[in-house]
Amino acid sequence: MEYTGTLASRAVVNDSPEGLEIVIPAPRIWPVVVFLVLWLAGWVTGEVFALRQILSPAPMLAKAFLAVWLAFWTFGGSAALSICVWMLVGHERVRLRQDVLTIQREAFGLGPTRAYELDRILNFRAQPMPPLTGMTVARSAQAPDGTQAVPAEQVKSVLRVVGIRGPGISFTYARRPVRFGVALDPLEAQTLVTQLQARHPFAEGLTAA
Repeated sequence: MEYTGTLASRAVVNDSPEGLEIVIPAPRIWPVVVFLVLWLAGWVTGEVFALRQILSPAPMLAKAFLAVWLAFWTFGGSAALSICVWMLVGHERVRLRQDVLTIQREAFGLGPTRAYELDRILNFRAQPMPPLTGMTVARSAQAPDGTQAVPAEQVKSVLRVVGIRGPGISFTYARRPVRFGVALDPLEAQTLVTQLQARHPFAEGLTAA
């Protein structure tokens, strides 16, 4: 059975005999994606240049330096590429089984999975949008204190543009906070929490059992 609706339009919920599965798209933070794409273009140029120099008849000391530099450069480029791919095609795959909740952050079916025992999960909830009307930003010199309030709706609009629609869903596990689903707005997150809580009565409290 699949649940669909306006309040959870960014998530796909599937119900099977194995449990409830929710697929949430990764936040598409477009300014970061554009920056990484441009940076990766320069990264490829650097890779090609370094490889040519290493394979050329150059002094061994220069080749050794380039080899070390290339190792770090390759690592940095791989990290940037993985972030870019995650934002473009990644998903959070949340599975509620009989005794465990798993969250996999994947792209093309690959990605790490973390498992959380249900009886150790506390305070499972959709986080409300924090009050933003009290936030301040730099103002013109005419203001005595140099600050002004930012309307909450304006800040929410900016977050939506970059792909973050809300604070997501959170819970406490082993006294540590866990958060996912920041691509969902608070209403969508609450819809999913309601469906998950209908399957398992998550406990409330300050510390895990």
